[in-house]
Amino acid sequence: MRNESFLGVFHFGPPGHGASMVGDQVVKLVEKHFQSFCFYNLSLSSKVDDIGHLSVFKFIKIFKLYWVVVFKLFVFRPKVVYFTPALNGFAIYRDFIFLFIFYFYRFLFGAKVICHIHMLPTKLMASDILKKIWTFITSDFTIICLTNSLRESFFVLKNKNVGVLSNCLIFDKSSFVGKSIRKTKCSSTYSSYPYRLIFIGHLMESKGFNRFLSLVPKYPDCQFVILGKTIGANSQRLLNEVIEKYGDRVEYHGFISGVEKLRVLSSCDLYILPSFSEAQPLTIIESLYCGVPILATNVGGIPDMVNQTVGASCSFEKFDEYLPRLLYAGKTSYSESCVKMFNDNYTLEKFEANFVKVFC
Repeated sequence: MRNESFLGVFHFGPPGHGASMVGDQVVKLVEKHFQSFCFYNLSLSSKVDDIGHLSVFKFIKIFKLYWVVVFKLFVFRPKVVYFTPALNGFAIYRDFIFLFIFYFYRFLFGAKVICHIHMLPTKLMASDILKKIWTFITSDFTIICLTNSLRESFFVLKNKNVGVLSNCLIFDKSSFVGKSIRKTKCSSTYSSYPYRLIFIGHLMESKGFNRFLSLVPKYPDCQFVILGKTIGANSQRLLNEVIEKYGDRVEYHGFISGVEKLRVLSSCDLYILPSFSEAQPLTIIESLYCGVPILATNVGGIPDMVNQTVGASCSFEKFDEYLPRLLYAGKTSYSESCVKMFNDNYTLEKFEANFVKVFC
C-alpha cells in the first residue's frame, strides 16, 4: 500500500557529489512508493567547485526556500517530511532553521520527520550549545545514518529512533555494466607496470590527494591512476609537478563516470583512499562491485565497510605496512570477498528494501 504524502528537502541533481547521487535514487523510490510528493533541492551550488562558498545569491535563494517550504507544509500537509541536514561548516546554521520549522510542523500535525545524515557530525559534536539544540529539536525525529559506527554518535545525543540506511551503487540504465567489467585485468593494454594503484575523488587535501601523491616516489614498480577533478590551484600545481617528474607512472583521467569509470577501476590492483574525513564513500562501494581491494584510512564509517577480507583500513602512517602486503597477496585473493560484500550490502534492491522499512 502506497503512503499518502511526502515532502523532501534534500540534495539531488547537480553538482554530482555523493549526497546528491543518493538523493536522485530517493526521488525515484518516493515516486514509486508514495501517492503524492514534492521535492525541494537543498543544493545551492551548480558545481562541486562552488560548494561551501558564500554569496548574496545563495542567501537570497535559501531565504526564499524557507518561505516556500513553510507555505507548502501548511498547504500540502505531508505525512512524511524528509531532510538531509548539514552538520558541519556554515551550512549547519542554515539547516538548524529548517529543523526548527519541521519541529513545529511535527508538533502541530504529528508528521513523521526523517533526518538522513550523510556526513560526520563533527561541528555538532564539538559545540555544547548545538548539541543541546539538536537534542531538543530532534528527540522524536527518525535519524538515519549511513553506518553502524556513525549511528552511535546519535545515541550519545539522546535521539530515540536511530536507524541505518547504507548507500548503494547507482546505475544509469543506459550505461549498466555487468560481470564483464569485473573481469577486466591489468595488462599491457593499460600498463607495463606490475601494479596499478587508483585514487578516485575530488583532488583536494581533505580527500587525501596530497597523501596519495606522496606514495608515488616510494613505489617505483607501481603506476598511479587518478580519477577526479582538481579543486583549487594548489592541487592542480601538485598534479602537474608529479606528472612532469614521473611521466607515465602517473595516469590522469580527469573526471569520468559510468561504464568508463568502472572499466578503469577494474583494471587496477588496489583502490587507495587516504582521506581525512569520510562518512560512507560511494567510491568504496564501486570498488567492491568491481572486485578491487581497498586500502583506506580508518575514519568515519570506513571501518564498517573495509575489513581484512576486502583490504585494510588503518591510519595513514601504517599505509607503508599494509600496501605491500595487499599487493603481494594479489587482487584475486580479495575479489570474491569484495563482490560478496557488495551483493550483501550495497545493491539497489537492498537499498530499496531498507528504504521501505524506514519511510513507508
